[in-house]
Amino acid sequence: MNDSYRQVLTALSTSVYWQACALAFVLMVIVFFVNARARSRIERALGAGPQRKPLRLFDLSHGSIASTMQSKHLVVPERLWTYDEQYLERFARVAAESAIRGEGSALQLYLGAILRRWDCLFAILLTTVVGLLDFGIAKAIADIHPAWTRVAILAGCMAILYGVADVAEDYKLVTILRTPDAIDAGAAAAANFLTRAKLVTLTASGVGIAIYLTLSAIAAVVVRPPVDPAGKVVPVIAV
Repeated sequence: MNDSYRQVLTALSTSVYWQACALAFVLMVIVFFVNARARSRIERALGAGPQRKPLRLFDLSHGSIASTMQSKHLVVPERLWTYDEQYLERFARVAAESAIRGEGSALQLYLGAILRRWDCLFAILLTTVVGLLDFGIAKAIADIHPAWTRVAILAGCMAILYGVADVAEDYKLVTILRTPDAIDAGAAAAANFLTRAKLVTLTASGVGIAIYLTLSAIAAVVVRPPVDPAGKVVPVIAV
């Protein structure tokens, strides 16, 4: 390792950027898994199981939506590239009628603990981690690789835009879903736009999407809902 790269690593490890980033990263991981456990309870209440697989990111963006909805169970809207007011109404109805022990309903857990608390906090912490990391790298390599410095700064800006879009999406969905009988196409389209903006900017941040996918892969293996997470679930089939 030449002296230039050794100096970069030393600068990263001793700077306030790196120390703040490390602290934010630890907090982010904790919040992510708390959030993942809460989300697993919602998925269980919405009908997750071996017989019906969850909707995937692009499932409602092509093909027959009616056929897809019959073969797969609902997921929270923020996990879909495409959704409209009809999907939001259906999700709100099913989630409101699915009881979760200690939380009331799946909709209450989603709007309260997840969207208003853990998801917003995770978005802020992930933005902080990626932003501090990218801007710290940009500062450390400014004299060595000017071109890569610009890339790092751009990635850090994308991370900030992701954080803004994610928090805005969370509060928009809260506003919409707490009054499911009054959901209109314009509000649903605005929420869907924020979801897409969140996904695009997170991907463009580079490090942000890598962190999120890694944590998601780990959560898929280690996070399991309690034996009886949903208590008595009212059987509702989305048709």
